[in-house]
Amino acid sequence: MKNILILTDFSENATLAAKYAVLLAGKLNAENISFLHANQSVEAITSSPMVTITFEEIHEDAVRQMKQWKSEILNEIPPSTNVHFLIEHMNLESGLNKVIEDHNIDLVVMGITGKTGWEKVIIGSNAIRVLENCKKPLLVIPTSTHAGLPNRILLATDFKDVKSKLDSILLEEFLTKMSASLDVINVSEGEGDFVDLRQEMKDIFSVLDKFKPEFHYKTSTDVAEEINLFAIEHRSELIITFHQRSNWFVNLFRNSISKKLAWHTQVPLLVIPVE
Repeated sequence: MKNILILTDFSENATLAAKYAVLLAGKLNAENISFLHANQSVEAITSSPMVTITFEEIHEDAVRQMKQWKSEILNEIPPSTNVHFLIEHMNLESGLNKVIEDHNIDLVVMGITGKTGWEKVIIGSNAIRVLENCKKPLLVIPTSTHAGLPNRILLATDFKDVKSKLDSILLEEFLTKMSASLDVINVSEGEGDFVDLRQEMKDIFSVLDKFKPEFHYKTSTDVAEEINLFAIEHRSELIITFHQRSNWFVNLFRNSISKKLAWHTQVPLLVIPVE
């Protein structure tokens, strides 16, 4: 994992996510860290009339905030790591993958707030849209994240297409370099027929055996909630899960576990996309 992209809106949570990502970059021996702020057209609503903020004003303000913000971050970055600060005028969810391709990004990191009301709707939904469109693994950092890298990792799997999901160079590199204890959890909505899962279970054992995982099996009608509760009870410090990317029409009717986890998680969440 050589190139890490960190999304920022210059908020406290973005700073927390950046500092976490910098620690992670050191552990993974990343060569390049890029910070991206996406300028999106906004409107300032005044009493009357409505005033549209110009692109120049948006860009100037972003440059000013970036200069101020990066002084807080630069001291955290090892001298051997190359750092890039990017300000792009684009829609984040549609333009992110081009930035990923242009800079050969391996991992994207962003913060997500734990606030309530409209602020949660706006910021939380933004994270969900990034998750839905991002073609590379996405690490979501909530406000409740503690300083320091994880000593205990929880891998959540539905035992479907296990081999294709786990056959990831990033996942293997991540688990190897973290040197953390590993729990693997499967939560089913009902009593499953494990006879049909023999091959999937065999695959997961063969891939993860060298990490000496502990396996846990739960039943719940709310899979995401059960995973989060397990993470809290077992003091997991990072959750890894997978996200099946599909077209927008299918997503209207899909109940995505990874989306629910991203919205409610109290610990960092690494979401690995699966085509």
